[in-house]
Formats: sequence, structure tokens, C-alpha cells
Amino acid sequence: MTFVRSTLVLAAATVFLTSLGGCVSTKKRFERGVKAEQEGRYEEAAGYYIQVLQKEPDWEEARDGLRRTGAIVIENHLAEADRFERDGRFVESADMLDRTNRFVMRANAVGAGLSLPDDFQARRERMADRAVEMLLRDADRARAEGRWSQALALYDQALSRGRLSETEVSEVRESRALALAGWADHLLRGGRYKLSFDKAQQALDLVGMEHPLTNRLTELQAAALEAGTAFVAMLPVAAKEEVRRHSGSLFLTDLNDILVYDYWAVPPPFILVADPVEVRRELRARLGRSGRIITRSEAADVGRAMDADWVFTADLVRFDRVEREKDRDRIRANTRGRSPLDTTYVLRKVNISYHTRADIRIYDVRTGRELYSGPVDASADEDFERGEYAGDYRDLDLSGRELSYFDPEEIRAQEDHLEEMMADRLAAKLAERVYSRMVGWIP
Repeated sequence: MTFVRSTLVLAAATVFLTSLGGCVSTKKRFERGVKAEQEGRYEEAAGYYIQVLQKEPDWEEARDGLRRTGAIVIENHLAEADRFERDGRFVESADMLDRTNRFVMRANAVGAGLSLPDDFQARRERMADRAVEMLLRDADRARAEGRWSQALALYDQALSRGRLSETEVSEVRESRALALAGWADHLLRGGRYKLSFDKAQQALDLVGMEHPLTNRLTELQAAALEAGTAFVAMLPVAAKEEVRRHSGSLFLTDLNDILVYDYWAVPPPFILVADPVEVRRELRARLGRSGRIITRSEAADVGRAMDADWVFTADLVRFDRVEREKDRDRIRANTRGRSPLDTTYVLRKVNISYHTRADIRIYDVRTGRELYSGPVDASADEDFERGEYAGDYRDLDLSGRELSYFDPEEIRAQEDHLEEMMADRLAAKLAERVYSRMVGWIP
């Protein structure tokens, strides 16, 4: 009987579509709905009918199809919710009732006029409460059995359903914190120090610093840090001889100062940096003058003298200055004196860029093995205005701004600023690369 009815529906729809001049895509959706209904895929069919009515609200054949399939969908969903409830699967039952409610709202928004049983909403509320009770019970059991990730996921599901009072929410948050604390302790005993620290921090973020659990959590973090922290000797950045000639000693000094005071002084958790003063003292005692390239064995010797786990070295292998002219204008000017003469000077607009590269290496002090090596590049550029004059520019009657185009001190100050900018960028990139590698090696 169902087959005959569906065949008739499809035939009627085909005749109707032949005479209809509507949107082709809407027609296709209607055809797909009819086909899905014929094949018993009622929820899919209803979905197509809803799409048709959203585009063309007056399509009565689609509305009739939605009423037919919608009634079947409701019946099937309620039967499935009953089965889940009988099996004690209250979460699945609640989800199915929610799904039914959403379906009816969508269908009735396009005029389907579908109805639900009189006791549906009361049943839905009751099942939602039972679902939360089950989620919390299962979460507590998972926490007691050390299934930390599952426990947290179940607590989160319970919270997301919006059924708990403010007091109950606070209780669940505390249960989550206890699960995180248990997980942190388990990770610590398993040698997973970073994850242990992070889970303890997540728990602290939940309960705040005044909670009774705080002492336990901070002790866990302290234990993770003590067991997992690596002691590192950061040797000053050196330079190849030709690079030293191009850059001068100030750039290298500035770079190392930035590293020492802005980065090595504030390492991330699990990295402890040896006192740079002691490192330099040990380096001078062993190698003499500073600044030259340091070999692997020399770096390892310094690291052992500092009782470090790892040692970092870096060499500047590139320092380039490139000047590119972007524009030039001839500017009228007068000479100084009682009988000024008309003359001109050239105003050049130039872009000056600096590029530098450091090759970095990190060694394991105990074995002398190279743990990492790689280049780090940085650059900085800026546009400047420069003046050119055939004679002595001081003979020209120029304003203060115009004088700056020629003033050697002003020009040097501008390029010093550009070098400082590049030193800042290189230091930031070096520190980021070194710390990210080192932290990544902490278990």
C-alpha cells in the first residue's frame, strides 16, 4: 500500500512540475523530497520540503508532503526516545526529544502545522534532568577510576545543558578542579612535567587562589617545575670576522645586551638560565677575548663548568646594508653671506635596509651532541631623505630640517636607530626559536 501511495505522489508531482514555471533549483529539491519519501527516508524528505517552502511559501504540494513525512518523523523519533529511555540511555533519549522539538519548530515555521503529544514538553524537561543526573554520575565514576579526560568531558556536557542551579554549577566546577588535580598528579608521577603543570594551572583558574585546593595545586606545579626544569647556559652571540668588520662592535654588543636583559632574564617555565655574568667570566677564563666563534667542544666545556644541561651558542654570519634610491629632486637654495647666490642641491629619497643572519646551535652538555642548529634572519628598513651638493653644504642658507639632509651626525643617528631596530628583531627571533625548541624538549 505504501509503495502505491508513494508512486501516486511521485506521478502527481511530475505532472505538477511540468506545468510549473518556478525556480529550477527549487523544483529539484521538491523532486528529491518526493524520491526520498518514496524510498522511506522521511526525515530527509521533510528537509527538502522545508527548503522548498522557505523559497516558495505557496507551494502546497510541498506543504502536504511535509505534513505527511513530518508526522512519520515525529512518530519515529518518539519511538526511538522511548527505546533509549527503556534501556537507561537517558542522554540519548533527551537528545532525541530535543531533536524532535527542533524539527517541529523548523517545519511549523513554514506552515506545516505539525503537533506533538500534550505531555511532550513535560517529558522533555524530565528527560533533560535525568540526562544531567546520568552525566554527573558517570563523570564522578570516571574521575574515581582515573579516566580524567572522560570525566572532564562529561562534566562539560552536564554544564552545557543549562539545567543546573548556581550552587550546582559551583559544585561541578569544583569536581572538574578535582579531576584536573588528579590528572596533574598522575602526569607528574609519569614524568609528564609540562602537562602536569598545565593541568594544575587549569584547576587553579577554576577555583581561584583562596580555595582549599590551592595549596595542593601549587605544590604540584612546584614539583613539576623542580623535576622538569632544564638549566641552560646562554653564551654570548659571536661573529665571523668579516661580519664584525661590516657591523662593528656596537651592533654585537647591543644584540647581546638585549638578549641578556630582555630575554634571558625572563625565561619561560621549565627553563632556568645561568647567570650571564658568570657565563661570560667562565668564557673569558677559558677562551680569552670574547666575540670569536666558539667551537662545539669549547661550548660544552663552558656548559660543564656551569653544571648546565644545555648550552646555546650563535654566530652572526651575515650583516648587509642595501641603499636603494626611490626618487630625487633638484631644490633651489641660496648661499650665505652679504651677496647670496642662487644655486641648487639634490634631495635624494632613499630606502636603506639592513639584513642579518645568525646561525644558532644548542648542545647537550653531558654528551656534547648537537640538539639543534639552524639560521635565524632579521631585517629592518626605513625611508630617509639625503642631500647632495657640489660644494660645502654649510655654505648654503638652509633651514634646520634641510640641514639634517646633510648632517653626518644626524645621518649616523638615523642608521644607528635602524641597526637598533634590527637588533631588537633579531634578538626576539633568536629567543623565540631557542625557547620554543628547549621547552619542546621538556617532557
